[in-house]
Amino acid sequence: MIVLIMALLNRARGDDRWMPDWLPGRALWYITLLVAGAAIVQTGSVAAGAIWALGYLLWAIPSWGHLIGMGRFMPDRSPGWFEAMLLGWSRGRIPLAFWARNLLALPAFAGIAVASDTAWFALFAFPFAALIVGAYEAAWRLRPDNPIWLAEALTGALWGLAILTI
Repeated sequence: MIVLIMALLNRARGDDRWMPDWLPGRALWYITLLVAGAAIVQTGSVAAGAIWALGYLLWAIPSWGHLIGMGRFMPDRSPGWFEAMLLGWSRGRIPLAFWARNLLALPAFAGIAVASDTAWFALFAFPFAALIVGAYEAAWRLRPDNPIWLAEALTGALWGLAILTI
């Protein structure tokens, strides 16, 4: 159930059309609270729920509107400063820059590793970031006319699987 919930939550984070006009701010703020609740219910730990939610928030905040296109947006969205920095580091290789951007999930994995006394768990952030890149690439191939909703749902499902693992 957590996999489905996180898929829905991450999609809602990416598209704020569900928000009523009277609700201020970004969808991310509200979704993060729901992520905390879902993680608490799944893990039975308030600390784990807080770690997952804060890690999710840190991962989601910086820009990525250019990188989610995987080089396919025409005309392309301009990269923000953070994406430009990652593209410079990766020498313009979008999948590598997008992988590095998704390593912002590392604090969540590291926090859970510390809290659960399983240091090895932090290492899962590296393939996790690669799986997110794969989710976006798959979505672009499966739904080239409208891939982002699918990519966001797949990415949310990956967050749900991560929460399930420990």
